[in-house]
Amino acid sequence: MKVSVPHAAKLKALSVAILSATSLSLAGCGFQLQGLGSNSAPTVPELEFNITNDTPQNVVAQQIHSYFQQAGTRIVANAPVQLNVGDATFNETNLNYTGDGGTQQRLVVLDVPYSIQRTSDNAYLADQQNIEVSGNYTTSTNQLLQRGDVRAQLHKQLAQQAAIQLVARVEALATHPQGQSVKGHSTQPDVPATTEHTRQP
Repeated sequence: MKVSVPHAAKLKALSVAILSATSLSLAGCGFQLQGLGSNSAPTVPELEFNITNDTPQNVVAQQIHSYFQQAGTRIVANAPVQLNVGDATFNETNLNYTGDGGTQQRLVVLDVPYSIQRTSDNAYLADQQNIEVSGNYTTSTNQLLQRGDVRAQLHKQLAQQAAIQLVARVEALATHPQGQSVKGHSTQPDVPATTEHTRQP
């Protein structure tokens, strides 16, 4: 079915609003990933992935692959460190509803469970951790055609946020407590993993 011009315009406006909010929240996180947009050596040269449902249809898995590749990390078997990612879940709730045009504001929360292991002895560098990011979008009964597209775009952007945070955590934990990295060079200090909350306006 062809989308009318007014509906397409509304979709574009909603998309721009979501994109802007996501960009602002990422800037506020303060993450400085060495491999992204720089010529420096990657903090984690090699990493082994163990991602549940690692398929092209899994938007979270695809963004994790993408951002680690951008950070210069090679995904190989038997790497010094293994990243385990469990089933990521998108939970959606209704924030408010108005009778005028059936307008709804909906909150989407993405939860990504993960752990990080040293493959030499299977010791956990980070055990049973979670990354949580969230965003919201507005829709109405007059925008049924656009609702799925806007939701999918928000899912992708939340997956990007989660992937960026995951890269940062793996980089931070790539250093042993003694200050030597997995590959034998000092990079970033070891920091405890904590759950991140990213709220959209």
